[in-house]
Amino acid sequence: MSDTNTLITPVFILGSYRSGTTMLASQLAANSNAIALPEMPFIQMLITSTASTMDEITTLYHRMTATFHFRASGIAIDLATFSQPFLVKAEPAERVYNLLRHHFQLNENQPKTWIEHTPHNRERVDLYKEIFPQAKFIHIVRDPRAVYASMHNLLRWNSHDPIAFASNWNIATTYSFTAKARQSHCSYELRYEDYILDQETKLIELCDFIGITNEECMKNGGGISLPNYTKKQHSLVGKQVDKTRINAWQSSISLREAQLITWRCLPWMLHYNYCNKNETIHPPRSLEALKYKIKQKLLSPLSKVKRFKDNLST
Repeated sequence: MSDTNTLITPVFILGSYRSGTTMLASQLAANSNAIALPEMPFIQMLITSTASTMDEITTLYHRMTATFHFRASGIAIDLATFSQPFLVKAEPAERVYNLLRHHFQLNENQPKTWIEHTPHNRERVDLYKEIFPQAKFIHIVRDPRAVYASMHNLLRWNSHDPIAFASNWNIATTYSFTAKARQSHCSYELRYEDYILDQETKLIELCDFIGITNEECMKNGGGISLPNYTKKQHSLVGKQVDKTRINAWQSSISLREAQLITWRCLPWMLHYNYCNKNETIHPPRSLEALKYKIKQKLLSPLSKVKRFKDNLST
């Protein structure tokens, strides 16, 4: 499959949750030649669909527009417009570009860089490169202790077991790193902390990589209109970066939680220079691990209620 549209250039940001994917997308999309929406995981459904008859297209339309993320995206598209790429048997990429042109009211001769920042893009890099041959990928990685602290304080994430969290972070980082390695010619890797400490230099590098002009307004972000349910957890998005946030995690989680995360994530943390190889970390005791499992299980219903409320409000 190939991408026949040369005027929209996709840039996929990938990584673990709470690693700065939305912050980065908001700043890149503040560029006058860039566009972005809230997370769009539903595009996988769109580009892999085999719908060909009007009945099948209609079923796909209702299925996709009913998803949580599609409703949160703010896209409003009628069935007739949605169906056009399918009916003319256009390449799968055109199905996505059709949504973007419709939502942003772009004409077919208007070049734009599209920034898509769903963290789970890490699991779809090869698919996206096949469908969007000109795509570029940015892997942003953040200290897992800071990620845990960020998730730990948000009920929606139900992240109260540092051991389970660390295992999931390892998986996400492995997916992201290996995807970047396979597509090294069109990938850029960035540590969240390096970006925060030297935003000006990193923005210049990112703009060169993407192929857009560095604009002063990008430092303040504002390139994404966030849905209501996520505004609280992304309260810093759309503002200038705050360098004091890098080590804020140290006062948000216990020393033991930080130690357990380091114990579980040690290889990757060493790779990204997040810890010292000489650190002595004691593995969890059986009762200690059980305590965290029980705590997470007990708080799980509250997290489900929060997600249910978010779904209703979207």
